Amino acid sequence: MILVIVLLAILGLLFGLDRAAAAITADRIAAKLQTQGFPVEPTVTVEGFPFLTQLISRHLDGVQVIAPEYPVGSVTASIDVHATDITLDSSYQSGTIGQINGTGLITYASLAKLPGLANIPGLKISADGPSMVKLSANLAIFAASAIARVTLANPHEIALRLVSASGVPAGLLDQIRNLIVQIPALPLGLTVQSVTATPQGVVIRVSGSNASFGQ
Repeated sequence: MILVIVLLAILGLLFGLDRAAAAITADRIAAKLQTQGFPVEPTVTVEGFPFLTQLISRHLDGVQVIAPEYPVGSVTASIDVHATDITLDSSYQSGTIGQINGTGLITYASLAKLPGLANIPGLKISADGPSMVKLSANLAIFAASAIARVTLANPHEIALRLVSASGVPAGLLDQIRNLIVQIPALPLGLTVQSVTATPQGVVIRVSGSNASFGQ
């Protein structure tokens, strides 16, 4: 019985050390990422158990990175990125990430802050299929609405191009005809692969591979 108690105590101690090492490593990765393009320190979770064996081998199974407010031009996005096959150098200060996949979500409330939309009273934006968004507002005594197609114009721009409109004054049409969200250079060599309109907002899918960090 005493032996069982001792073994359980040792296992508990090892588990605690393992989790503590994982937490410390996650904090260090978060601080390092902030120096490589994240405006604020992201939340980092180191995956896999046991972690100490990963640390000794200098090879991490996976890391999840979450940043709730990442600037994307004049709007913000919440970022959720998953990195796998991470190799650390001998100093544990830098290394290479084999594969990175993730998403960024620009909510419609944030999208409404685009320069061409910010001054429209009572503006509401919603999804109208996977590649369209609907813009609706009450202008003076009448309602106005418009449908815009959401596309990835190039690796650094998301375009909202007007498809149809109803009740929109001519002066406002030119203002909303072609809206652009500027995508800044992303950290860790990430590139935008696609954009999709969802009920929650515009989802940006990003990926990267063989990315160096901490150098």
